[in-house]
Amino acid sequence: MRGETMYGKFIDGKFVRAKYGINDQEALSLGFKPVVLTSPPMTDSAHMPIEWLEETETEIVRHWNIVDIPVDPDPDISQAEVYDIVFGGAK
Repeated sequence: MRGETMYGKFIDGKFVRAKYGINDQEALSLGFKPVVLTSPPMTDSAHMPIEWLEETETEIVRHWNIVDIPVDPDPDISQAEVYDIVFGGAK
């Protein structure tokens, strides 16, 4: 990347990124805002970073939350038991 600003906007609640190489004036005239990208935090093997976006009047900022990595509630389940759960015992 050449240090160009990334632009985006929310449409019907979904984040949409402006096309690559769009100039500042064109992006702003189309309702896009500059996106401030922050680095994900360092985590350990029990946690993971989850990205979320905040829209302000002038920009969209990437934030991070740290959450626990989900743990399998029954790690000792057999393949046959998985098959029965998924397919309802049909073979």
